[in-house]
Amino acid sequence: IALDRAGDVSLQEQIYRYVRENLGAEISQARLASMLGLSSPAFSRFFKAATGKTFVHFVNMLRITEACRMLDSSTLSVTEVAMGCGYHNLSNFNRQFLTLKGMAPSAYRRSFRRQAELMRLGREADQILTRVLADYAKGDLDTAALAAYRLAIDQVGRAVAERQRALAET
Repeated sequence: IALDRAGDVSLQEQIYRYVRENLGAEISQARLASMLGLSSPAFSRFFKAATGKTFVHFVNMLRITEACRMLDSSTLSVTEVAMGCGYHNLSNFNRQFLTLKGMAPSAYRRSFRRQAELMRLGREADQILTRVLADYAKGDLDTAALAAYRLAIDQVGRAVAERQRALAET
C-alpha cells in the first residue's frame, strides 16, 4: 500500500487505514515508518505525541476490537478469531484480550450472547405491550385477550429473570 505524506489524508488517517487494512497480517512499525519516510524512532515519537499511545498498543486495540466484532457476529473458534486478527500466538491473544477487555475471549462471547438474548426478550415484551395498548385504545381488549397478554408478559418476564440470574452467576 502506498502512503502519501503530501496527500489530502492526514498522516494519522493513513496510518490508521494501513493498520485496519492489514490487521490479519504482520504489521511492522519499522516497515510502516520506512513507507512514510521516517526513521523508526521518529515514527515512534510522532505516533506517541499524536495519539498518546504506543504504536504496538494501538495495533493491539484495533486487533482486539476486530476480535470482539468477530466473536459477536460469527461462530469461528477463538483460535480462528485470533489468527484472523493477526495473532499467531493464542496465549498472547488471550493475554492482550484480557488486558484490554477484562475477560477472556470465550467469556466475552458468552456475555455478548446473553446480553443479545436479554435484548431480544426486551423487544418481545415491548411488542406485547404495544399490542396491549393499541387494543386498549381501540376498545378491543376483552377479558380473554387481556389474560393472553398477561400470560405472554409473564413468560417473557420469567425468561428475562432466568437470563439475568445466569448472567449474574458467571
